[in-house]
Amino acid sequence: MAAADPHQGEARCDDEITRLRRKLAEKTRGCTLLHQRLHAAATAIAALHHDKTQLREELSRSTAIMGPDTDRNP
Repeated sequence: MAAADPHQGEARCDDEITRLRRKLAEKTRGCTLLHQRLHAAATAIAALHHDKTQLREELSRSTAIMGPDTDRNP
């Protein structure tokens, strides 16, 4: 029986390391994309919350000026 080539085992190990590095790079790109989408969504939600707060304050001021019993649709 012939002895196994020790370099063959190293080559397999190197191939596995290369495959795992590529897979890690792919997953990292995916995580980066998801992080960017999450940041965009959080920014949009914050802007909508700010707008809602301003609209509620505006409505509150107009109700205080007009009074609760005032007909707003003449």
